[in-house]
Amino acid sequence: MYRQMEKWKAGELTSADMEQAFEECYQKITELRHILNQRSDRAALLIQVLDWEWFQEWIREHTPPRGARIIME
Repeated sequence: MYRQMEKWKAGELTSADMEQAFEECYQKITELRHILNQRSDRAALLIQVLDWEWFQEWIREHTPPRGARIIME
């Protein structure tokens, strides 16, 4: 979205292009929320894969969702 905004500011994209970009971004966020809200164990696995260091700090103070697979490294 940031790159799209920069292109719009530079005059490379129209307002209609930006409206379409916002709609696509919203759809992707909605889809991701739907997936993660249905299965919180998937969220835990996804976070582990994307940000292992952050997850290690978080797991010290929180209990992972029931059924969540914890990756040991």
